[in-house]
Formats: sequence, C-alpha cells, structure tokens
Amino acid sequence: MSEAELWAMPHEYGAGAARWMDNAMDSISRELHPILGAVRRERVADLPRPDDHSPDAAGMASPLYRGIEVQHVVTADVDDVLMGDVAAFLALVFNLADELGSQTTRGMLEHISEICEASGQVIKADGRDYFDVMIEAMETIDMAFDENGQPSLFVVVGPDTAKSLEGRKPTPEQEERARRVLERRKEEWDASRRRRELP
Repeated sequence: MSEAELWAMPHEYGAGAARWMDNAMDSISRELHPILGAVRRERVADLPRPDDHSPDAAGMASPLYRGIEVQHVVTADVDDVLMGDVAAFLALVFNLADELGSQTTRGMLEHISEICEASGQVIKADGRDYFDVMIEAMETIDMAFDENGQPSLFVVVGPDTAKSLEGRKPTPEQEERARRVLERRKEEWDASRRRRELP
C-alpha cells in the first residue's frame, strides 16, 4: 500500500462488529456462569448517572443500584490478525467472555451481601446445621411461586459448603418443617396475589 492510499471501513461495519461482540460475550458468559445466566434481566428507561453509583462512590443515592467494575487486558497476536486466524479470535472472545462472567458474578454476589448486611437480613450459620439455617431463611426471605406451585428459590453456596453437603440429606423432622414453611409461604403468596387483583 502506498502512502497515498488510505484504508477505510464503513461505520456500519464497526457498529455491526461491536454488536456481534456484545451479543457473543453476553451469551457465552451467561452459558459459562450459571448464576449469571439464571438472573432475570429487565430493561429500564432511565438510570442514575454512572458516576453517582460507581463501585467506589461515597454516599450513593441508592445502595440498591451500583455499577460493577469489570476489566480485562486483551492481547492479540498481529500475525493472527493478518492471517485471519478465526480459531485464535474465537479463543480470545471465549476468554474475554469467561472473565466478564466471572467478575460480574462476583460483583453481583458481593453487592447482594452488602445489601443484606446493611438491611439486617443476615442469618448467622456458624456452628449450625445447614438445613436448619435454610429453613430459617425460607421463613424470612421474599418468596415467589411458579404456576405449578413450586417455590422460585435459587441457592448459592461456596465450594467448601458444597463439598460438606455431598451425600447429606435433611432429617425427616427437617423435611416436615420445610414442608410446613413452604405450605404457609404459598398461602401467603396466594393471598397477596388475590389482593393485587382486587379493583
């Protein structure tokens, strides 16, 4: 290419590539990280200014909304780019999506923990049986039920807790307590829905 020549790319190409990357990273990160994939998302028409809710902002307008800082250094081999190495490019996208999902999930769980601590919605589990703690949690948390009457619960535990629970089951007494709690919470859920339907 001579010095007089100029490589140009239509704006639509760049916009299309950016949209593809966004969609690819979103889909892959949600597939790789089940917790992130299970979170329902809603579109909102208006959000506070990001500067007011950055992770290190002091005195947030609302602690319920907070940005999650995600960063990752991407290094591409110029030879791969020049040769059009698709496999190398897809590996880069995969690693980027994995890191995006990992950091977003971690930030989301940290945010939930902070909100629970600030609002006094923490149950101390030290030295207690896991199933007793879960039954106590079911007594207090907001709970919804699907059209089949099944509770919409999503439990996240750390790897150490998950390992300690391998092969363990609740006792018959714990199962009965859990059944009674869910039955009562389902009645409360049904009653709240009937109230909302009143004119």
